[in-house]
Amino acid sequence: MTISIRQAVLDDRPALEALIDRSARALSQGLYNEEQVSAALKGAFGVDTQLIEDGTYFVVTEDDALIACGGWSYRATLFGGDTHDDRSAAELDPATDSAKIRAFFVAPEHARRGLARRILSTCEAAARQRGFVRAELMSTLPGLPFYEASGFVAGEPQNFQLPGGVDITFVPMQKPLTDVFPRIRDTDDDAMAALLDLNNRHATELSLLDATGFKKLIDIAFLATHVPDAKGFLIALDQDSAHTSVNYHWFVDRFPRFAYVDRIVVDPRAQGEGLARRLYEDLFAHARAAGHTMIGCEVNKEPPNPASDAFHERMGFEVIGSATSEESGKTVRYMRKDL
Repeated sequence: MTISIRQAVLDDRPALEALIDRSARALSQGLYNEEQVSAALKGAFGVDTQLIEDGTYFVVTEDDALIACGGWSYRATLFGGDTHDDRSAAELDPATDSAKIRAFFVAPEHARRGLARRILSTCEAAARQRGFVRAELMSTLPGLPFYEASGFVAGEPQNFQLPGGVDITFVPMQKPLTDVFPRIRDTDDDAMAALLDLNNRHATELSLLDATGFKKLIDIAFLATHVPDAKGFLIALDQDSAHTSVNYHWFVDRFPRFAYVDRIVVDPRAQGEGLARRLYEDLFAHARAAGHTMIGCEVNKEPPNPASDAFHERMGFEVIGSATSEESGKTVRYMRKDL
């Protein structure tokens, strides 16, 4: 038996409709009742011809039989087949919008064979190639474990009214699609030591840390990522991090939710590779996926750091305050970027 993945074509429509019907009825048992599934098949679940025409819908076949399907979209419609009311063919802007992950269904007898994951990897790669840095979807309750295992973060469940006045619950989810940098907490001792050394070689811009302090900071971080070979790293906190920094608490005192860049550094030998930008974009995507709407940070004003000032301006940050430390004599500018 040969299993392969290919783009769907319009001639697949009858087989797709049958597959979606079988998948929805069998794999929704215990989570949706028969009335909900039948109503969803009248619009919320179904074939979206636009995806096929765009070349963004895929099928998995086994000896020419369709056994799984799913796709993605660079258009505004989030979910639903051709008969769904809430549809828009407007094209999305990869710089500001999320690619849509759409209409995944697997034949019941082929569930849990990795078929959906294979399609999802194809979709995410295609979305990245088109310039998208994050993806979103509207998950069914049966699909929730799969998407969570694939790195999507769930939002608050939402109720929708289907034809006939039937209510159903779906769950919005998001995931970053930017470069995935390794987490610092997963590194070995040698790599950890190299990153600490990088930090302390830039103690003027950052702050001096010992091994215990560095590990504690990583443990409380919202996101702590690094570039292999100790080329750079980023450590970000959120409003719930147990951190004592005066600069961090400047944001705690003013904003109920945020992600805060405690430190970012790139080794001089790796400058010019765009690593700082990529580390930041990765943070932005993770923050959006977690529901954050702003990023905070501070940059030294005295002693001055003009390169960092220029970089943060290019990344869309704006100055929202300043403060001088009586202990160190440093003056910092507090900056904010809205996501």
